[in-house]
Amino acid sequence: MCHHDTTKLSFPIHDDKLRENLSRRSKNRQGFLWHASLVTSADGLRAWLGLVAAKAFVHESELPDPASKTFWEERQGLHTDEARLATVDGV
Repeated sequence: MCHHDTTKLSFPIHDDKLRENLSRRSKNRQGFLWHASLVTSADGLRAWLGLVAAKAFVHESELPDPASKTFWEERQGLHTDEARLATVDGV
């Protein structure tokens, strides 16, 4: 079986170069979303078999500037619907 989950990762806002291109999560926070696809056995144990896909992404409406939009477009990380990520990842 394949299980999908999206997690919001948020960090305090700083003027640090390492945090360029993150989306605005709130007035004082920035970050991105992370979608993971985990495979488990189909028997009653649901034993963990491994992570088969992971993708960082953002919503365009939360980006601070055009340069950030370009950054995420180049990485195919600009999405509006998390439900579609399962088909995008092919899992």
